[in-house]
Amino acid sequence: MKNDGTIVVKIDGNSGQINAANWTDIVDVSAGKRHVLGLRIDGMVEAAGSNNEKQCEVSEWDNIVSVAAGYNHSLGLRADGTVLYAGEDETVRKQISEWADIKSISAGNDFSIGLHNDGSVITVGLDDEYKKIVSEWKDIIAISAGKEHVVALKKDGSVLATGLNNQGECNVSKWKDIVSVSAGALHTIGLKTDGTVVSVGSNDYHQYDTDSWKDIRTD
Repeated sequence: MKNDGTIVVKIDGNSGQINAANWTDIVDVSAGKRHVLGLRIDGMVEAAGSNNEKQCEVSEWDNIVSVAAGYNHSLGLRADGTVLYAGEDETVRKQISEWADIKSISAGNDFSIGLHNDGSVITVGLDDEYKKIVSEWKDIIAISAGKEHVVALKKDGSVLATGLNNQGECNVSKWKDIVSVSAGALHTIGLKTDGTVVSVGSNDYHQYDTDSWKDIRTD
């Protein structure tokens, strides 16, 4: 996203064309596997890319303050703490329509997570085992969904994670002094208070060669 409210999208040769060059007044963006969401300053949402599972049908959304693009679905957080869903799964749509008092959202492969104002977390689509673990989390201030794992930042700067851990992407129990977290497909990164970055999980494509990074900020 550029300072003038436009965005630049780079995709691989097999993902098709994502046409967002004419978007303006964008204040937030989120990229899924084959689609991109853009939140406009007026609370409306733009979408471009694959719509094979209706994940881009967001033109009627309004009063949105945050967006999240998953593998084949989209989420929009409204100012009143409710969440909108775009995708083919009507059961998931109904479940998410009942969410309330949400302050943050994130979308994974086939699941969605929401952070309540009281620091608890709600999920749709996770396996029962992982869903139970997440339901017991408390004092959470930030969440991030990877391909098939969930990461949460606690008030005390520690980090929780659950889900598939085939590449060690959930091995965050020893992290401390963290101020921001982000979950990728098979890896997780955390920003520390001193501006350095810690990482776990797959590094097959050098996705977290961050040892030389210094003075990183969240804004």
